[in-house]
Amino acid sequence: MKKKGVKAVIPYLYFLPMAILLAIFVIYPLYSLVATSFTKWDGLSAKEFIGMKNYVKAFRSEKFWYSMKLTFVWTLLSILILQPVGVLLSVIVEYVVKRRRASGVMRVLFFLPMLMSMVAIGLLWQLIYNPSLGLLTSVLSKLNLIDIMNPPNLLGSRSTVLAAAFIPTIWQWSGFGMILTSAAMMSIPSELTEAAAIDGAGKFSQFFRITLPLLMPTIFLGMTINMIGAFKGFDMLYAMTAGGPANYTTLTSIFIYKLSFTENKFGYACAVSVILNLIVIAAYMVATIQQRYRIHKERLERYGAAARKLLVQAKNGDVKIPETQYKELQDAYSLYLHTRGWYFSDYSEGVHDPRGFEKTSSEVIKKLRTATTEANKAIKG
Repeated sequence: MKKKGVKAVIPYLYFLPMAILLAIFVIYPLYSLVATSFTKWDGLSAKEFIGMKNYVKAFRSEKFWYSMKLTFVWTLLSILILQPVGVLLSVIVEYVVKRRRASGVMRVLFFLPMLMSMVAIGLLWQLIYNPSLGLLTSVLSKLNLIDIMNPPNLLGSRSTVLAAAFIPTIWQWSGFGMILTSAAMMSIPSELTEAAAIDGAGKFSQFFRITLPLLMPTIFLGMTINMIGAFKGFDMLYAMTAGGPANYTTLTSIFIYKLSFTENKFGYACAVSVILNLIVIAAYMVATIQQRYRIHKERLERYGAAARKLLVQAKNGDVKIPETQYKELQDAYSLYLHTRGWYFSDYSEGVHDPRGFEKTSSEVIKKLRTATTEANKAIKG
């Protein structure tokens, strides 16, 4: 009995090193962060418990809300630009460039900025944007697009600094979207596009009707990763602008840094960090729910279309399905129509009840799959 008890415990011992590392580097820092957020602490003296005052101060602070506004703008730009540019680059390397060697070189060039330090990239682009010595000023002056005596200071102007600071982010992170999308493109069966080509679909139609819909889960994944990265963006932006001019690029992460290491308000900074973390977790949960909803909806539509096709073929006399299998197929398709009408008549119903939709659609998909499989077997048999 003792030997059996020891054998039962041994597998769990393999998790012990990871559990210890998780406790030291994740759980304890999170606990310390939350605990410190309820205190007044300058990093040197003893911590003074002040309850919710730091959170009340944050919600009443105009600087905090302005930093949150900039963070949301930065995140929105990351979601709407980075992954679509990555898709465009993947289309170039997969479809436009025909030679494999040239395509490989372009992949490396597009991906290379990701391997660079973010601080180094920030300093590099700060030099590029320099109005006196920068590469951009030199190029634009040679093209007679600017007055060399009065060059634009893109990082010093309130109207241009955020857009100018985001361009290096596109340059660095679009390659990540390209790698994700290219890998997904390679996994798409060539039979689908070949069948579409036989039916007369052109390259443009094949991409938007076959390839792009199949890429949507990957695109959505890339957008989610970019969203999380944008919320915690700090290194490159701080190296370029240090939050200036006049706090016009002070994202919440930079605001937290300034509170901690410039003003020595560690308790207040921890409270702002907790708020930011909660927002990121909430955004991730919403994105995950939407993704699962989309996946179940697409699967439901696909199996519903397959059942409808078999029923139409049987009705037209193109195929013969035995009465039992035909009845099961009809029942499954009726259930599909009922589920579709219930959840998709108002899109918000599916969002407000994701668990209900997921459970119901899984059952309907199972019945549709079983019914279509049995019907196909009967046709072939």
